[in-house]
Amino acid sequence: MVKENQIFLDHCSTTPINTDVSSEMERTSAAYFANSSSTHALGQLAVARFNKAIAKIGQLMGGYSKREVVITSGATESNNTIIKGAYFSGMCQSFITTKVEHPSILEPLKFIEKFGAKVVYAKTDMFGKICVESLARLLEDHPKSLVTLCYGNSELGSLFDYPKLSKCTQKYSALLHLDISQSLGKTQLPFLGSGEVDFLSFSGHKIYGPKNVGAFVGKCNLLKQLTPLIHGGGQQMGIRAGTFGLPLVVGLECALEFVTENLTSHVRHYQKLSGKLQSLLIASDLRGLHFNSDVEFGLAHILNFSLKGADATSILYQFPHIFLSSSSACMGHKDGGESVLNGLGSPATISKGSFRVGLGVSSTANQLELFVNRLKEVSQNLQPEAASI
Repeated sequence: MVKENQIFLDHCSTTPINTDVSSEMERTSAAYFANSSSTHALGQLAVARFNKAIAKIGQLMGGYSKREVVITSGATESNNTIIKGAYFSGMCQSFITTKVEHPSILEPLKFIEKFGAKVVYAKTDMFGKICVESLARLLEDHPKSLVTLCYGNSELGSLFDYPKLSKCTQKYSALLHLDISQSLGKTQLPFLGSGEVDFLSFSGHKIYGPKNVGAFVGKCNLLKQLTPLIHGGGQQMGIRAGTFGLPLVVGLECALEFVTENLTSHVRHYQKLSGKLQSLLIASDLRGLHFNSDVEFGLAHILNFSLKGADATSILYQFPHIFLSSSSACMGHKDGGESVLNGLGSPATISKGSFRVGLGVSSTANQLELFVNRLKEVSQNLQPEAASI
């Protein structure tokens, strides 16, 4: 739990579990402890609660049936299952993405390349948004590919032009997979309920739910074609074997309901605070300030900026009570892993000095003022290179 004197501005990496969600998980753990694969009465009570949860998840995700919802340990497993499952089943032999996607997309693609899959990369603009014209040229050469992307870049908050991209993929009969972990509950998703996206994946811990649970949804005929990543007892139509943790699934259900019901007020909150933060940064006269996010058309809860010539990591070490990141949390475990800014070809003075602020529902204007004041104080002592830029 975040203490009273601490400021958490890293809601892109994870979110604190909502108290109503955790309470419902505790009740579920006590009331439904039996294994849902058991045929006795207690087991059947557990499976009934599971079916209720996934039916609600499907409904909240735009009208999917419970047979079109697959529970996983999170978006990383979901993305691996979709990408590897599509290739090894023969559903797709070619895959299109960009070089600035999340590692849970890029790494499975590198893996299947070793087995003969064709992986090609579309160009992006300065904010990491896919260039649809580049995608169209690739699809001309590789029709019926799986186009696999994040809707909402985890470092910059960029959102691509979905209607334009969707028309392109449909024209070439391509399959479309979107990881919506970063955008779910943070903006209106134009494709929910449209049936235009073949696979959607997400994680619970990004939407004020528990860690180690997520899901992907898709059309039933496509789900059945996927080669499973995990084999075992045949749970979830054989797509994802293993005894599921019912409290986690219920937690995912409740968290999804929380962000869906409060979407309008949450988005308004993020927009207001993002505008406040931008104003504070500009007014602070920080040396070498440069905004990396598309502040007009991106996700409002993410603001990525740089102090040219600064070392963001060194500055962050001076914040014992303020918590934020300089890149995606998942990049921290990759030796030599590139940040999105590096992948976009940004100068080292920009990428090395970048900060990613991730706003949450509990973030306040006062917290942002304290952060900017502390940032100005510390950066003046640790930014010797800025004067020469």
